[in-house]
Amino acid sequence: MVLALLNKTNQTKLSEISGVNQVTLASIKNGKASGISEKVWSRLVRAYERNIVPLPEKAKTAEPPKLIESIDGIVAKLEELKKQIKPLEELRALLVKMN
Repeated sequence: MVLALLNKTNQTKLSEISGVNQVTLASIKNGKASGISEKVWSRLVRAYERNIVPLPEKAKTAEPPKLIESIDGIVAKLEELKKQIKPLEELRALLVKMN
């Protein structure tokens, strides 16, 4: 039962829920505990019976940072500005020739 609890959730969460020290839980999980005190046992049984131990959440896929999207937007704006500047440069060259 104890191993089922430890396999179902992480030690930190189980420690928060049951009030059992994380080091104690690690010793039990790794088979290094020589025994389990009545106090620890009762807390773990209570957490198990209430079924309040949540399953670990699946890792969420990371979304691309918005900075990359904004950089793409800036590049597109620069390209648009370059198109607007070309006729102005030609006009400037004509005006320079006239003077």
